Amino acid sequence: MGKKNFLEKNFIAGFIFFFFGGAMLLTTGMSRGAYPALIFILLVLFGAITMGSSIFKPAGSRIEATSKREVLFIASLFISPVLTGLVGFYVAGFLEIVTIMLIISPKRDKRTVLNILLFCAAAVVITYLIFTVGLRIRCPRGALLLI
Repeated sequence: MGKKNFLEKNFIAGFIFFFFGGAMLLTTGMSRGAYPALIFILLVLFGAITMGSSIFKPAGSRIEATSKREVLFIASLFISPVLTGLVGFYVAGFLEIVTIMLIISPKRDKRTVLNILLFCAAAVVITYLIFTVGLRIRCPRGALLLI
């Protein structure tokens, strides 16, 4: 049996994610809404997975590096609420959906990008018609749109 490979940096990162997400979840709870609570729960889960994978990986194995797509995806989850406060719910939703679809899309040719933009625009228009026009729910308009 070989010596156990303990990946210290990954464990520390997982530890920070786990306890930051847990502390934020316990202190804010659902008082800030479901979206922040979901983000904090995901932080706790990712932290636990990272800590576990750094402890239980066999000797000599490596944990795959985080790709740029994964970093961009997680960053977009944190940027979206900020954008909602600035440009409004529908514009931020459009940008978030476009970003996620471009991240997960295997092709990036002009036709694919055009299809993504058209699909996202249609999804936002349908959402607007259902929630704002049909159900008369007031969504955040954003600070920049109020000027």
